[in-house]
This record gives sequence, structure tokens and C-alpha cells, in this order.
Amino acid sequence: MANDQGLLFVHPAGAQPASTAPAVTLPLTGAQRDIWVEQNIYPGLPLYNIGGRLLISGPLDPVRLERSLQRLLQRHDSLRTLLIPPAKPGDVACQMLAPALTVPLIIHDLRSDADGEARAQRLISEQFAQTFALYGQALCRFSLIQVSDRRSYFVDTYHHLITDGWGVSLLHRSLAELYNADDQAGDAAPSYADYVRDDQEFQTSPLHGRQLRYWQEKYAVPVEPILESKPGLNGEPRPSRCHEDVICRELYQRISYAASSKGVSTFQWLLASICVLLGSVTQRQRFAIGLPIVNRGHAKWKACSGLFVGVNPLLVELDAGQSFDGLVTQLARSLKQDYRNQRIAIGELQQNSTAKNGERRIFDVSLSYEQHSHDVYFGESPAGFKAQLNGWQQTPLTLFIRDFHEQADVELDWVYNTAWFDERTIDTLAQRWRHLLPQLLDRAELPLKDISTLLPSERVLISEWHAQAVQPLRGPEDVLARVQARAQETPSAIALEQGDQQLSYAQLLAQTQGVGGWLAQQGVGEEDRVAVCVPRSIAWVQALLGSWLAGAGYVPL
Repeated sequence: MANDQGLLFVHPAGAQPASTAPAVTLPLTGAQRDIWVEQNIYPGLPLYNIGGRLLISGPLDPVRLERSLQRLLQRHDSLRTLLIPPAKPGDVACQMLAPALTVPLIIHDLRSDADGEARAQRLISEQFAQTFALYGQALCRFSLIQVSDRRSYFVDTYHHLITDGWGVSLLHRSLAELYNADDQAGDAAPSYADYVRDDQEFQTSPLHGRQLRYWQEKYAVPVEPILESKPGLNGEPRPSRCHEDVICRELYQRISYAASSKGVSTFQWLLASICVLLGSVTQRQRFAIGLPIVNRGHAKWKACSGLFVGVNPLLVELDAGQSFDGLVTQLARSLKQDYRNQRIAIGELQQNSTAKNGERRIFDVSLSYEQHSHDVYFGESPAGFKAQLNGWQQTPLTLFIRDFHEQADVELDWVYNTAWFDERTIDTLAQRWRHLLPQLLDRAELPLKDISTLLPSERVLISEWHAQAVQPLRGPEDVLARVQARAQETPSAIALEQGDQQLSYAQLLAQTQGVGGWLAQQGVGEEDRVAVCVPRSIAWVQALLGSWLAGAGYVPL
């Protein structure tokens, strides 16, 4: 245990093995390999830091908590994972579960600090922003921040290689149990080594081949990205931000009741509502959405804190004439089939199928539904959990739906990568979903084409536009002629904008002339038709105007 001044009461070298007993070397599981590969691409970023903080409201004994923490590490061997670097370039790292490992509890005593709460929040953020040394050291860290005698934060950060959301919830319950028992270490949890060996057997089994073929056949035709590509990224990672929101408990209970009455889960109902939202705002009927899955089919794995979670790339195919009830049933059926084949790691699927489009991932949007109980007590002191974010989520958009406390509102974290979205766009998207949910509850039998994601303020604006007298266009009525005129009048004015890319009228006209000239060289002329298969983008506008400039018609594919 260490205090805020960095003086270690025990274990001055920090996290270290506490035994010299031999440890078994194990390979990484498929899910661990995916994480290890991406972490090695960006070694200086906390891409896979997970965990959170428990706000403990009441008295807490730090020494007793330290004892409980060390017993927690004894009970759950996944916390004692140490990574071993590859023997040579091209190899994959392996892991060992140390027979014993001590990780210090860092104490920050802010009880005499007038600005203690604000400083506590900074310390929590700093802990989550700190990267882990990947090899030979503990992949978890813990701190206790004392703001007052009756207000403390227990902050736990883990590398995703050693646990997942279910595991974090399990560890909190286990820690509270050990704290309350105090004089008892308790039984050891099921060993993660057993699951690693089970995964090894799966990798070489006929079942692995059958599951891989299932996904290869499902994605024989690649899905188009739900988001347009962003120019100018140059492979550099961008930070992520979070837009926080809630579903009030009353509305959530209505959703749960509606789902139950249709024989589906609350998660499946919410998933269908997100698919309606995405289909409406992107005008896509076929897309994939990433769904983290618990992957703890065996009862004993539910008591093991290691990394089990995988990602299911759900294929969504919307039919405008289908009702919302019909969509929910369809998705529930698809998920049931997918879950039977859920052990294929997403990285392996992308490497061994045509699932992804070019260099893009299979999906641009993820939905993580987390219904884990974090309601625990340390003695008589209740503790409430809040998940922390690492600030480097690379999936363009992930919605976390977190039902952690039975009486509280359900937390929503819209985590967006800043290369793709800004706060205003995500706020509008969140508003559309909030507006959509009551519609789907009240009119679930409506065809999807009759369900609107327009906000009330947008409806008012449209009504005002319709009420205005129609004014004749001034100047040339031909769109191409108007672009040419603007390029003469205000050549530097911005004509098009897409992400970080902007195009002036002069640049747009020059590039349009380039496209039109090239088409003319290919023999395209009046009354010809130009087929264009380009996502909506600046290039799409250039193709449209260039076709017209050559005298041809534009045919979108």
C-alpha cells in the first residue's frame, strides 16, 4: 500500500510476483490476440484501458481494503497475467498466470484539501490515461482516493487483455465480499488457464471450421460502410469523446415490458431501435453493427474474471415495408444463429473472409449493452459504480447502454471518434433516438418507412418552408450554370465541405471540368448515360457535375 506522497508501506518496487513457484506458459486466446495486435500498433495509447471507479459513501478502512485487494489477486488468477514478448518478429506474444502477484493500493488522502473533489476527478482521469507496460508487469492498477471520512473512490484500471465488463463487475462483488469477511480468503475462482486451454482445443477442432464457414457464407457479399470515409487521416489515431445521456427508469421499464410481451429481450428491442435510427439517418438498408458478447456459456466461466468477451458483427437488412415488431423478431432470430457461432475472433473473420470492405472494419458502429450488478457494500457503506473511458476509442461510434443499478436511470455513453463526429452531430443523433423510442412503443405495428426520426423542431421548420410563397430562381436555373456563375462571382467561397476537407467554387469548377474533359475523351457525349457507384461525398458531386458538363445523364448505382 502506498500513500499520496508515493511512500510504499509494502512492496517498494510496485507490482511484483510474490512467489518463485513455476508458472505455466500459455498462448493468447483469439480475442486476446486481436487486442494485442492493435495495442502493438499504438503502443503509447491507452486504447484498451477499462474499469471505473466505485464511489463509497460511508466509512472505509484502507488497511482492510488493502488486505482484501491482495486476497482478490489470490482468488482470481487472470489478475496475475504477465505477458511474455514474442521470441522473434512475426511471432505472437504468450502469457503466464503468475502463482502469486502483489499489486499495491495507492492511497490519495485529500481529506484536508479544500478542492478535494475536483482533484479526485483529475486523479481518476490521470489513472485511466496512463498506459500499461505490456510485458512482464501487472496489467492492473488500483488506487483509493479519500475525499472525506465518508466519501472515497476506489479506482480500478485493467488492460482489456485480462478482463472484460462482466469481469469488472465480478471483481467488485468479490472485493466487497472479501472486505466484509476480512479474515477469510475464500475459495479460488475458476482458473482462466482452463479457458485458455479450452480455446486452444477449439482452434484446432472441426467446430472452429464450421463456425468460420458460417461467417464466411454470411458475409460472402461485403457490406458497404455505414459511414463515408474521412479524408486526411493518414492512419493516425484520433482521440474519442463521450456524450453522456440517460434513459429514465420509467421509460426503460416500459421498453422491458414491451419486449417481454413480444417474447424478446430488452437488449433485442433496443438493438432494433438503434438499427431503425441508423437506417434512417444514413439511408442504408444493409449494414453491420458490432455487438460485444459475454461468451460465458459454461456456468463456471461466469465466476471467472478473465477476458471472454468477443464481438458479433450482426448483419442488418432492413425492409421499408416491415413493421418494427417484425424487425425485432428478425434480429432476435439472427442473433440466436450468431450466438451458436460466436467463438470466432473478429480479427480472424476479417482476415479469412470478404466481410470487410477494403481496409475498413466490418462495422463502423457498435452497441454495448451492459447489465451487470455493481450494487455492493463495504461494511455498511454502499458503493456506486461508474465506468471510465480511455479517450481513444477507434471505432467511429459506440453506444454503451449501462444498466448497473436497479433503481437508477440507465446510463448512456455515446462514445465517438473525433475523426468522424463532433459533439453537435452526436447530440442531434441522441435526440433523434430519444424522440424515436416512444414512437416505437406506441406504434410498433407501423411499417419502417412510416417511422420518422425528424425532431419536432425540424417539423416546424419544414412547415414554415412549405408555407412560404415560392420564389422564382434568380439567374441561371441550370445547376451546372449556377456553379459556373458562382465560381466567377466568388471563386474562394466554400462550395462543399466533408469532414476536414473543403472545396471552393473555383476548385469545384476546375475539378468538374477535369471529370467532364476525361469523360469526353472516352467518347461520352449528349444523350449518353454515365453510371456512377460512389458514396455521397465530394467525389459524388464532382461525378454528377462532370457528367452533365460532358452532356451526359447521371445514373447512380
